[in-house]
Amino acid sequence: MKEKYKYTEKQQQPTISKSNTHASSKKEAANMRSSKNKKNYGTDDDKNYEVGIVEIASNLSDLSGSTGDVDSNPDVKQMSTRNADAKEFEILIQAKHAEACKAMGNGLYSSSLEIFESILSDILARFGGKHKRVGAALHNVAIANLRSGNLDDAMDAIEEAIKIRSRALGRKHSKVTDSLVEYGIILLSMEEYDDALKVFEGALSMRKNEKLVSRGDANERKLRIAKIWNNIGCVHFEKGDYTKAREAFDEAINIFCKVYGLWTKFFYKLNVTDTGYLAMASTLCNKAYVEMQWEHWSHAIKYLHQSLEIQKELLGSENKLVKSSLDNLGYAYVMSDDYEKALKIYGEFWDEQQDSTRATAEERVETLKKIVYCELNVLKHEKALEHLGIMEDLQQDQQNSNDITEELLEETQRLMGEVNYQIFKHPSLADTANRTFGCPICPVSDDEDIHREIWRPVKPDVTSKMSGHRIAHA
Repeated sequence: MKEKYKYTEKQQQPTISKSNTHASSKKEAANMRSSKNKKNYGTDDDKNYEVGIVEIASNLSDLSGSTGDVDSNPDVKQMSTRNADAKEFEILIQAKHAEACKAMGNGLYSSSLEIFESILSDILARFGGKHKRVGAALHNVAIANLRSGNLDDAMDAIEEAIKIRSRALGRKHSKVTDSLVEYGIILLSMEEYDDALKVFEGALSMRKNEKLVSRGDANERKLRIAKIWNNIGCVHFEKGDYTKAREAFDEAINIFCKVYGLWTKFFYKLNVTDTGYLAMASTLCNKAYVEMQWEHWSHAIKYLHQSLEIQKELLGSENKLVKSSLDNLGYAYVMSDDYEKALKIYGEFWDEQQDSTRATAEERVETLKKIVYCELNVLKHEKALEHLGIMEDLQQDQQNSNDITEELLEETQRLMGEVNYQIFKHPSLADTANRTFGCPICPVSDDEDIHREIWRPVKPDVTSKMSGHRIAHA
């Protein structure tokens, strides 16, 4: 097997292997570790933070003046630059770059990778292997490979990008630091925590010592430093060192606050082209995850609310990252015994799923389980029975298609019987108690026969959210 993105200094025409693996004595250990199909963290692991990934792809696409959809030019990677003059070459490269960014922003990582590799071939053919633009093209190819899950190829490309950028621009150049940050993200995705930490710490030192070209660059540098602190926190979080993780996240949050000012400023007229807000939302989520590990539920709720204010404004309520944050918020409310607020969160999920054609029966059943659990805890037996009936219908449909076992359906039907018994046993027990004691919700504890704990919401899977993926215009 040959290395995919390695070039000799005299090489003019690249030969890019279509293999997704590479080997050398130097990289043998890396091949073994990445072959385990390890985590692809990216920027916010669920692959739905695409606005941050491509530095707002729609703005980058303005370089070419392109406003069409991703499929508006499906053969863009085939556009020839061989006989183009300098101006035509730049226009074609910009058009390809815009389409690659759009594809990545829409989660079409394979298509994005093909176009970025096409750009790399064009740049190599025109400028040779030493040029700084080759380094930028390789940097982008590394990101596309990482998002596609090709960790070996991502590592191969980013190492070559660092080498070329260092030679062409100097080891201390900010573009080299950009590639080092991406290198750290790839290492973390491979679960090489110690190596990732060393790379991030080195990149942090370089960022702090960068020379400012203008006064306006000061805040931009601060934001980039904050993002690296967030990534350092991610390493510690994944290692299970939550104390160090919190310290790093606090460093990042403090910097964000210095740049953006008071919290109230964040929630009004956010600049959707400023990816610093998205990075800040990621860091706030990460801080909440640390608090959840320590079962500091009130603190976790505070940080999740702050993060969601930004996420909803910039990403929309249907974004999967927003849904993930809401799921964690609902769980934190459950663990705080604040079932009414948890019910409101899960109700949002259910309302969205009812209107969605993409929500599966399994997803709807899981949401209804959480709703029923909360309703039973606040003695809303009639509503719980109504939702159990909907669950039974969904599960019967699943059973007909062999998607669930008979045991799960029987579990729902058993709970329906228990809830129904309580309603018939005490049809107006809660109403009578409320009228008697004059409280809006007076708990009635005579439902010990309802085995609701089996549906207690489980802790959502969380993966720390890194800050990176600075697409470079080649």
